[in-house]
Amino acid sequence: MKRRQGWALPFVVYGSNPIVVYVLSSLIAKEMLLWRVSQPGGTPTDLQQYLASAFTPLASANGASLLYAVGYVLLWLGVAAFLYRRGAYIKV
Repeated sequence: MKRRQGWALPFVVYGSNPIVVYVLSSLIAKEMLLWRVSQPGGTPTDLQQYLASAFTPLASANGASLLYAVGYVLLWLGVAAFLYRRGAYIKV
């Protein structure tokens, strides 16, 4: 049964520094709502909406939103994996 535990590695990685990932991802998400970016038409929008609209050619509006959310989670999984591989466990 030990060989079948590889599927749980993302959960172990997230669980190694959960508060750090939660706080940083929340802060960055709120900052992205404040940053303004000009869309190709010249209308200003927040960075989060701009990045989510980048997935529109790949899927519908709901699908693009889902792709953005999955990408954001995978980004923070990468940050957590970097900390996990370095053995950095930040405690509060």
